[in-house]
Amino acid sequence: MLLLQDLRPLCYIWLEIAVRLRICSAPAADTKGQFGLARQGGGMPLERIYSAFRKKNFEAGRAYIITGSNHLIEAKVYETVIINLKSRTLSNEQIIDALLADDSSKVNDPPEAVRLEDIQPAAIKKLFRAGAPFILDPEEAAPQRLFSVLKLMGQLSRINGEGLEAFDIIADEILRRYPNFSLERVDVKKRITVFSSDYAINSPFLNTETIPQGSRNIPDWVFNSLVVDDLIFKNIIFYYIFFGELRPPMFRATVKKESGLAAKNGFVRLSRGFYKEMTDKNHATFFRGSLKAGELAVSWHSDNKANLSVTNADLNKCGLSDGETVNLIFTKK
Repeated sequence: MLLLQDLRPLCYIWLEIAVRLRICSAPAADTKGQFGLARQGGGMPLERIYSAFRKKNFEAGRAYIITGSNHLIEAKVYETVIINLKSRTLSNEQIIDALLADDSSKVNDPPEAVRLEDIQPAAIKKLFRAGAPFILDPEEAAPQRLFSVLKLMGQLSRINGEGLEAFDIIADEILRRYPNFSLERVDVKKRITVFSSDYAINSPFLNTETIPQGSRNIPDWVFNSLVVDDLIFKNIIFYYIFFGELRPPMFRATVKKESGLAAKNGFVRLSRGFYKEMTDKNHATFFRGSLKAGELAVSWHSDNKANLSVTNADLNKCGLSDGETVNLIFTKK
């Protein structure tokens, strides 16, 4: 019979039972909220843990990691970044060593919100390089995850010592994977000017003269100074300022009133040849400057013209005029 002689918080009791039962029996099949971790020799540090996170689309919350030697580690995870660690049986250094050795056999993820105020700079400093291939993978990391990492950097920039060291490690790992990434004042100011000119908008920031000199203060300034309301457009600007690229792509196009048999309310007719990289998308959103004017389903045609062909009814609905130039992005719904 299994006996618990000491009193512990309930969240630890059920996990200790799971650990002890695992010693005496074969591993059970995965159940909701658990990841079975196959042992794989020779992998990268943290590979099994991040593989488990990926299987369940787990990016934020509290995770309990059971090591191969049956120690229990509690990890707080913020947008795939491990920001806080503790264990009743291991020192901080032993926790780090166990994770970097990928010494884990199971991960549990009871739902719980994690706040940036919970961060341990030392844990981030020692683990982020090992986790970076999984956190920052250009093929997998959505812009929102990258923005969250940058907000985490803003929090670290206010913590002297290990906080600043962790900031620099994250910045270095981002630059390794995103060569246009920059937190330099001159680059940020130039990108704001170029974006404003190319897409016919007033400066989207309160006052570019207040851009900080120190790169560690740039993330907070960018996130706190942008004065654009539309979330899609806001994220496009964030990505361009930090990474020097448009994601998703944005185009300048002229609106043309369309009539005749091809005209259809609720649709914008666009050239398959001119926007050939966008033909898997079925909706177009257009902006007058940074203000959203409207969104219509896409009807692709074969003419090689950049114009947006829209019915008069849709022009009036969106408040646009024949011959007006707008900013255009594509989405798939």
